[in-house]
Amino acid sequence: LGTKGMNLVKLKNFGMPVPPGFIITTEAFRCREIIDGYLPAKQNFKDQILRQISDIEKISGKIFGDPVNPLLLSVRSGSAISQPGMMDTFLDVGMNEEIAKGIEKRTGNAWFAWDSYRRFLQCYGMASGLERDDFDAIISELKRRAGVQFKRELTGLQMRKVAMTYKSMIIESGTDVIEDPFEQLYFTIKRVFSSWEGPKARTYRKIMGISNDWGTAATIQEMVFGNVSEQSGTGVFFTHNPRWSEDSLRLWGDFTIGNQGEDVVAGIRVTKPMEELADEMPELYKQFSDIAGSLEQHYRNMQDMEFTIEQGKLWLLQTRDGKRTAQASVRIAVDMADEGLITRDEA
Repeated sequence: LGTKGMNLVKLKNFGMPVPPGFIITTEAFRCREIIDGYLPAKQNFKDQILRQISDIEKISGKIFGDPVNPLLLSVRSGSAISQPGMMDTFLDVGMNEEIAKGIEKRTGNAWFAWDSYRRFLQCYGMASGLERDDFDAIISELKRRAGVQFKRELTGLQMRKVAMTYKSMIIESGTDVIEDPFEQLYFTIKRVFSSWEGPKARTYRKIMGISNDWGTAATIQEMVFGNVSEQSGTGVFFTHNPRWSEDSLRLWGDFTIGNQGEDVVAGIRVTKPMEELADEMPELYKQFSDIAGSLEQHYRNMQDMEFTIEQGKLWLLQTRDGKRTAQASVRIAVDMADEGLITRDEA
């Protein structure tokens, strides 16, 4: 299942708020057809995927490919050992111009509709060889012309222009943009698997001593949106402070309002410290605190979690053992021993 998929299954089994989804295992990755860019017909692979999509539709009340009430998906990699940023990730899979117009009509939120399409196109373009800087330059220029500092200050019409400029740039680079939602999904699954063999990923595994034979799983989930309103957002939190501090703060992290998860992970948005969430959304902060305690009890280790808040509702997207400084490692070990989570010998 990969560490991402395994921990999502655990979170779901604990009763935590996790977007519905399914996992394509490393066994599927080892099918030669996928590595060569095909989905294995002999295993009725597409039929299995369609059955799983149908299950997500029943849970979510949305329909994949429907312009009126569309289900959008994320497709992410996940191996036995985390390899952050080394393989492809796709957000808002299932988007095209027709569906963006449908979301705009349904929600009355043009900015959200076209920002979601923009995000899909950026993931798609970067997987096709374009760089993040190519896309950032377009949106920076439009902000300059509009005389605004933040993307949120652009109008829906301006965000539509950003999305269509992204699309034109991808086409001009020699890559066709797939319009059919199901073909998008099959393409993104194949790209996630094939990105295991990419030069960046292979170099990282060589440096880190990770076997090339393990392969990656692919986790497909319903999209949840931190960019839909000012009651939405995204962030990262740790169940202990991962840096040295006299104040050990049991809950530490940062978040941003009105953005999606990759904005925080990539470090491209101004964020707020997690304790400010206690003032802005106190009930959610209490929920975070309860979750932190439960997960440390289970994993017996400090956890690093990614989350999205959509219209005031919390969704957990990932948990894993958190990286920390040497000094913080000592403090956390002592804290956990004092709390009875681990023994002195384990500390």
